[in-house]
Amino acid sequence: ALPEIKHRAPRDTGGLAKSTRVLMDKHRPLPMYLKIGPTRPHRSMVEMGTNPHKIPNWRIGRGVASVGTKGRVRSAAQQNRDAQFLHSFVRRNWGITDPKEVERAAFLLARSIARKGTRAQPFVYPAFLYTRGKMESILNKAAQRLDAEIVSRG
Repeated sequence: ALPEIKHRAPRDTGGLAKSTRVLMDKHRPLPMYLKIGPTRPHRSMVEMGTNPHKIPNWRIGRGVASVGTKGRVRSAAQQNRDAQFLHSFVRRNWGITDPKEVERAAFLLARSIARKGTRAQPFVYPAFLYTRGKMESILNKAAQRLDAEIVSRG
């Protein structure tokens, strides 16, 4: 499933594909739980999309500490990171290089997200469905080997 998730991950900076891992849940050792997928914080927003939401600041250098969604305080530095992300997204994906045009496009992008949200770009679940049979087969063979080893040591 891991290569399939990496292959299907949307490409902007490549961060989702690079962060894809297989992790064992250490809090529940038995039965063993594995988490397969990207580890980046925005993974679920890409996979499922978002509802309309306000981006507090779309201008670089204009952020001031404010209360964001759910009563969280967002520092000026956090808001400037949001603005920098929007600006770099506009430059990378839309090919706009003029600073004033980049700021204008970032404003339009922020307004669009505030009105419509972002569309879902599912990649983890389709990869799981695609590789499900193969994963079940691998896990069944591993369980049979483990059973045989337990019986032989019996």
